[in-house]
Amino acid sequence: MNWLLPWTEVPEAVARPMEGLHPDHPLAGHPVRRAARRWDCDEVLFEVLSERPFWAVVHLTWQDESQSPASPTVELYDTLTDFSERRMLPDHHYYQAANP
Repeated sequence: MNWLLPWTEVPEAVARPMEGLHPDHPLAGHPVRRAARRWDCDEVLFEVLSERPFWAVVHLTWQDESQSPASPTVELYDTLTDFSERRMLPDHHYYQAANP
């Protein structure tokens, strides 16, 4: 993958479930592996390992997330290409415009 700023690769070899999620959160119970993060904010791209793997951008917080199925916020993508086209490229264009 050719990572575009503000995204940067942070590969993680071990997949593990995210802790502290509400049982109804879309990522609850799924092992995840960190793939990349935005260096300008607290968003991380995870590969979600399930029967049908998918990708998720999660906005990390320091709050107790176990009380709300909507927290932390998450955007789901079917494939890495889907993430690249719908999220990474727009983020990159915005970043380039703000940091000429």
